[in-house]
Amino acid sequence: MSLRVRLLASDPIRHRGLAAMVEQAGFSVTDEAPDVLLCDLADDAAPPAELDAPALVLT
Repeated sequence: MSLRVRLLASDPIRHRGLAAMVEQAGFSVTDEAPDVLLCDLADDAAPPAELDAPALVLT
């Protein structure tokens, strides 16, 4: 079973790079009904207040 991963990244270059890594690992990138969130945040940013799935936060 492939996990559905929602990416949250403010930098479009980082978003594309993370999407490529996620897909290369055999998972799918989605905006709807994710199994997990991968958040790449700026140093001064806070994680989203409401999460619709378990999250891994990169800082």
